[in-house]
Amino acid sequence: MLKVAALLAMGVAGWALGRRRPAVNLLMIALAVFAAVTAHSGMQAAFVDGRLDLRLGDPRTGTFEGVIVLIAAGEAVGLWVPFLLVPWARFSARVWLAVYSLAAATIAAVYFYFPFDLVILNDALIAKDGPPYLLAWLACLPIGGVGYLLGWMKSMNEAAETEVDPYSGSS
Repeated sequence: MLKVAALLAMGVAGWALGRRRPAVNLLMIALAVFAAVTAHSGMQAAFVDGRLDLRLGDPRTGTFEGVIVLIAAGEAVGLWVPFLLVPWARFSARVWLAVYSLAAATIAAVYFYFPFDLVILNDALIAKDGPPYLLAWLACLPIGGVGYLLGWMKSMNEAAETEVDPYSGSS
């Protein structure tokens, strides 16, 4: 259920960005991407010896499923916080991109802890370096892209319906 919710959150975030079509400062978005990659790499280096699943509880051993969202939010904080803090667009657009980033991190954590929808209790089968959050952020772009396209088409359709037709005969 958590996979479906995270995928829907990514699609809705893309849809909201497509509906709003925010004006983007290209220099600031480049800074936000650089800050996100740098901060995420630094946070991953910090979590080499002490992962959050050791503190919050391993989701594979009976803790509630929602702890995966907390683990993903904490371990990928370097990925979603720079998009929220760097002023590359209006605040609402930054929030939607942070929602997308958090949902992609949740997908990475879900597939890391429960690959193929199986509960694996043998720790030797699970990589010690943690979920690939940055790879998931990039791999899930088509989901957000489809949502963006649908939102953009909806906003263009609404804009076309509100325009006055010069050939309608009304003045």
